[in-house]
Parts: sequence; C-alpha cells; structure tokens
Amino acid sequence: MRLVRFATVFLNKRPLGLERASYEAGRVSVDVQDVSSGDVPRLLLQAATSLDARPDISPEGEVTIPEPPRKEVETVIEAVANLLAVLNHSHRRICSPHPFVALRVETEEEIRWTSCLKGFAGQQSGTPRTTFRLPSTPEHLAAVSDRIDGVALLAEALTNQHSTGKFHEFMRLFERAFTLSPSQFEKKLAQSLQGADLGYDRSEVKHWIALRNPATHANDTTLPYIALESDIRPVIDRIEQAAYDVLWNKKFWQDRSTETRPVWRPSVATDFSTYNVVVTKGLEASFIIQTLDPLRAFPFDQDFRLPEMPPHFWSSWNQHLLMFSGPMRVREHPGNAQH
Repeated sequence: MRLVRFATVFLNKRPLGLERASYEAGRVSVDVQDVSSGDVPRLLLQAATSLDARPDISPEGEVTIPEPPRKEVETVIEAVANLLAVLNHSHRRICSPHPFVALRVETEEEIRWTSCLKGFAGQQSGTPRTTFRLPSTPEHLAAVSDRIDGVALLAEALTNQHSTGKFHEFMRLFERAFTLSPSQFEKKLAQSLQGADLGYDRSEVKHWIALRNPATHANDTTLPYIALESDIRPVIDRIEQAAYDVLWNKKFWQDRSTETRPVWRPSVATDFSTYNVVVTKGLEASFIIQTLDPLRAFPFDQDFRLPEMPPHFWSSWNQHLLMFSGPMRVREHPGNAQH
C-alpha cells in the first residue's frame, strides 16, 4: 500500500516544455503534470511513498494518515516546488486540491480492506488572520521613537510574503528587543506576553523557539529535519501578533526587562495557539480566513479538483468546506488603553 499526497503549485509563469515529468527522492516518487488554464500557471504534483503498515482506523471507519510518511512526501513536494521555482525564476505557492490525499491499494486483500472505510480523519478548517491598524498620531509616532530598528524589522517581515521569511524577521525583532538569543529570551518573551490576555504561555513560545534552528541553519546534520514553510505556517500569525505586542508594549527596548506599557491592544486578535477569535466590545473587528487542508500543511486550492481518481486509488473526504468553527470571545473596552 502506498500513501499518495496531491498538491498544486502556482508559479509566476508557465514552465517551458513541461507537460508531464517525474522525480525520485529516496522512497518518494513525484509525478508533475501541467494543468494550467488561461493565465493561471498551475502544476499538479502527485507524491507517493510505501507504507510500512496499514494506517490506523477509528471505530467510525476513519483512516488516520501516519505522520512520518506524510511529512516525508510533503518535504519532497516542497523540494520539487522549490526546484521548479528556481528553474523558472519565479516565486511559488503550494496548495492542496480536492482530494489532497489517497491510498493506492496494490492487492486484492487491500482492496477488501478499503471497502469498509468511511473517509480520512480530520476536518477542513480555516485559520483566522487578523489585521492591525493604529492611528498615525503624534503619540504613536513618539511611542516607537526609541525603537526604529524594531519598526524596520517588523516592516521587513510584513513585506515578506513567505512564512519562513517572516519568521526570520520576527525572531530578529525579539532578539533586538531583549538583546538575547532565542534560547535565552524564551522565558522572558512568554512573561512579557502574559499581559496581552491572548492565551500566550511558555509552551507556545518554546515551540516557536524549537523551530528557529531548523528554519535558520542547514549545516547541522544532527538536526532531525530542516523546517520549511509547512512547519512555520501554523504558528506564523500568532508570532506576528506577538511581534506587534513586543514592539509597542515592551517598556524598555534593547533591554532584558519584561516590563510592559499599555500602548497597543488589538480590537480583534487570536486567543491561544488554537486560533480562537477575540474581539473588543464596541470596536471594529476585521479578519480574514485562510482555509487549510485537514493536515494543516497547505492552504486549499478551492478552484481545482482532480478530474478523475486514477485506478486502484482510494480516497474519501468531507467536501463541505468549514470556514471557521472556533469560539469567539468578547472582551471589554479598556478605557485606559490606546487603540
């Protein structure tokens, strides 16, 4: 039995001379097909690897996709997407089509085994992405006069469209704010964010820091993996929100202190690493939803479905697109804070 992962890759321009191609990387094989239409360059990637054992099945007949082989094929998908981007001097965007995953059955026994399956475990979901705006008042301009370097780093991050690129700049902002390395500022950053009332705790910050080395360095072969966009995407919006908080609310810049000041409090934000939404009573709330596949690896390509499933492939998925199902918390407007 083989695990098959589908992905669509978007480039600036249609690749030259590519209709179909195949790549091999260790145990993973990748087939690439040009499925562009009109002015939209789109490539369909089909990555497959052998499973050492059958996946677990719930009492309801739902299949749990094993994580190690899934990460293996997704890493190769990103590698092929990167290669295509470099060959075509282009940015690239990776998405999940419908379906995003399948099992390729190879024996009569495996075909019988799939006959009782209901679908893959997991639910299509959306992650809220909040937007922040502050008035261009003399008070706000004066509030960052001692931390223009931090403003520059945050602007660099916002200019970057890639999650890993943003992540690097946010880490540099935290380093600058506390004048400490990530391993040293972990506890202090968590303490500094506690006053935000947005569910930050040390375990969440520790997870960000754990991503820093594999996302920054590639020379250390003792690291278990190199962190890529799919690893950073689930946390990047919370880190961005924390970067805003540190820039505006850290009382002493380039200082190890965790003291804060009440300069910035977002009217809409996310609460906890589960991305629940928090709104402020009486204030405008604006956010967008980024729709992710149930594996939370890639955004959904909602405009593309496989025309047909190849022979001996089994797949079943919830076709209802759930935009956002998290709870929403309303907090009071603090009269003493600026917005």
